[in-house]
This record gives sequence, C-alpha cells and structure tokens, in this order.
Amino acid sequence: MPFALHRTGLPSYKLSTTIAKAAAPDDPFERLATRAERELARAVYDLLSGLPDTAWARELRRRIRSGDWQAVNEQLTQAPYSPEQYRALAEAVTRALQQGTELALADLPPISPQVGTGVGIYLPPDLIPRPNVWANPAAVQFAQRYTYDLVRHLIDDPQTPTRQTLAVVISEGLQAGHNPRRVAQAIDAVMGLTPHQAKAVASFRAALEGWGERQSADDWGLGQRPSQAPGGAQIAPVDERGRLTDPAKMFRLRDFRQDGFLQRALQAGEQQRAHRANRQQFLERELTVALQRGQTPAEARRTALAQFKAVDDKLGQQRTIPPAKIDKMVEAYARKWLKHRASTIARTESIRALNAGKFMQWQAAVADGTVDGRLVYKRWIVSPGERTCPTCNGIARHYNAMNNGWGIQLEQLFDPSVLASYKPGRSAMEPALYPPLHPNCRCTAIYREVHPNMIGLAA
Repeated sequence: MPFALHRTGLPSYKLSTTIAKAAAPDDPFERLATRAERELARAVYDLLSGLPDTAWARELRRRIRSGDWQAVNEQLTQAPYSPEQYRALAEAVTRALQQGTELALADLPPISPQVGTGVGIYLPPDLIPRPNVWANPAAVQFAQRYTYDLVRHLIDDPQTPTRQTLAVVISEGLQAGHNPRRVAQAIDAVMGLTPHQAKAVASFRAALEGWGERQSADDWGLGQRPSQAPGGAQIAPVDERGRLTDPAKMFRLRDFRQDGFLQRALQAGEQQRAHRANRQQFLERELTVALQRGQTPAEARRTALAQFKAVDDKLGQQRTIPPAKIDKMVEAYARKWLKHRASTIARTESIRALNAGKFMQWQAAVADGTVDGRLVYKRWIVSPGERTCPTCNGIARHYNAMNNGWGIQLEQLFDPSVLASYKPGRSAMEPALYPPLHPNCRCTAIYREVHPNMIGLAA
C-alpha cells in the first residue's frame, strides 16, 4: 500500500563544496576494499595461471603442433573455461557486492514506514527493517551479469587481451620461421597476459640472451632492492590507468634475487673486453714466462696464445647466461606479470563491486519506498594518500559543489569530460554512475536523502 513519509530530526549541517575528506585508514570502506581486493586477486590469479592446464589450452597446443591454422583460429574463438572453473571468482565478486550493500545500509535514513498511517517512526538502528536488495530479481540478475562480464573481459571474449596475446605470439612465431612445436611451447609462457605484458616477457628473454653484449645495466637498477609491500611482495609503481611508471621500465618485475648473478656477468664482460684490449701485453708477459721455463720461442708463443684463449673462454662463459637459467628467470618474470595483472584487476574490480553494491542497495530503497529517489543525492569521495589521481580530484571538486553542496542525483553520471584537463582519445575515461573511473582507482561515493528545502537553496 502506498504510504507517505514524515521526517523529523533532519541534519542541520550542509556538506562542504570542496573535496570530501579522504577516508581514514580504518574506514570501513577501505577495510572491506582491502579484504575484497586480496580475495579477488587470488581468484583472478588462480584462474589465469591455471589456463595452460585447461582442456582448451591442451587442444590449442595440439592444433598448433598439427599445423592446422584454421583449426587454431577456431579454437581461439572457443570459451576456455567452464562455469565451474570460475566459480571462485564469481563467489569473490558476489561477496564484494554483498558487502557493498551492507555498507549502504548504514547510510539509509533510520525510518520505519508504517503502512496506512502516513507517518514514519524513528527506531533504534538494530530494529530498523531494511530493504533486502537480494530479494529483488533485478539485483540478482545484475550480480550475475556483472560476474559474467568480468569473466568475459578476462578470458571468454575472443577480443580480450588474453586471446589477442595468443594470436600475436602464434603469428610472430610463424613469421620468425619457428616450427609449430616451438610455437606451441611459447604460448604457455604468456597465457593470461596482455599483449603489452607478453611483449615485455619477450623483451626480457631477448635481453638475457644478449646479456653478454651489454655494456651496463643502468636500466635494470641492479643492486637496488625494489619497493615491497608489508607482506614482502614487489610493488610495481603504476599510474591511474595501470601503466608502469618506474624508470627501470618493464624489468622492474624481475626476480631481484638474480641481480648478483647478472652483476657478476656484467663484470665478466668488462673483464673480457679489457683482456682483449690488452692482448699484446698479455702475450708478451706469458711469452717471457715460457721462455724462462726453457721453452723454445715457437713453443713459448703457442703456450702464450693458449693461455690467452683459456682466459678469454672462461670470461666468455661467465658473461653469458645458460639457456636453462634464462628459461627459469623468464618463467619467474612472467609469473610476476601475471600477479601484477591479477592485482590491477582485483584493485579495480573490488572497488567497482563494492560501489555497485552500495548503488544497488539505494536503488532497492527507492524501489520499495524507503527513500524518495528524487531526493537522493551522491558525492564523489576521493581515495586516500598517494592513490588519488588528478582526474578523481577534479570530479570531486566539480560534482560535489552542485545542488548546494549535496552533489548529484542518484541516477546521474559522473562525467570526466566536463573537466578542463580531460583528454579525449585512447586514454579517455567513460562517464560512470559510481567509482571507479579508471584502473587502480579506489574512490567511493556516499549517498544521502536530502530535504527538499535544502536542495531549494541551491543556485
């Protein structure tokens, strides 16, 4: 039955028109975001790292080895996973959505509508009946669609970075004249990676294979311990779109425990170059020693040359990296990239799922009449500390100042194109109902039901 709501005790304050204060480290949203990110990162990593062991991947390798390239292309269009294989990911996403709805419940107005009376009575928070968003079939369908789209984005869509990577590696392998068996082996190292990441892995291997020719390792930052998280994992500095910003470029994600070995190889190369530059002095010294031992001039010369070659060969072996060690280092490097991708996805999608859950809960409250949708406004809350990007700051400043400082209505979009710093093109960010705007964004939104008189004060 329709009912009217009577409000008493409405807040007398007005929200600031400036950027909302960044969330404190113990903020509930931050705590849930950190927990959801950790759980989602594990689920994404397990899904991507397990790709080479799927029946789909085994069939792909078989078709590559057979040389039937039409069959290979057909296999690339097939779905690699069954629903059961991404169950853990779906459960992690669903839990994040549910946690988002629970966060929203704390912000809903403490009113219990009494049907037929036209009066809303205030109750203690623990006695307030809340709208159950999961009782709404549309919400359940939204959650299912959200999870499906995420999995599709990762793997199942033929146009995903993962599928594109495999197609590029196969094509480049054939163009380079590699036999099908070698191509089939090559794809395992890059399964689950984006084309950019696969290119980084290939560049890493090429650098190691030509390590003996390197003059220095300035771009590698050898001897500099990478930044680490409290748990010991390497941190790769990225911008707001997830691109590496470290001066060491793509090699930042190497296994730094091998730096000592690489440094010694470089030193061996320098010693070999110095040894060859001083060839004449070396031969004269060894010739003198041999003659003093009673060798004939011809014998002494052969001894000196043999000594020179022995030293040169030893240094040459030390400056190059054995193929087996290269394979091991490249494998570790690819795993780091896979973890990096999983972390980037999890950081973004955990925030998206939490914010989607909050938005869904307010939609449900509007649908069942708990709040008036015309009076629900939202504000953009920037992420704390170094995670805040200029675009999100600009969004907060622009939209939080609207409607007398209450922000914008529930169904309105946060559109970054209104900012002076907006750059159309490949890096352009799409309008959004709620955060995030970009990869690695950790912003959130807050929602309030506002008294009509307060909105009426807006210019």
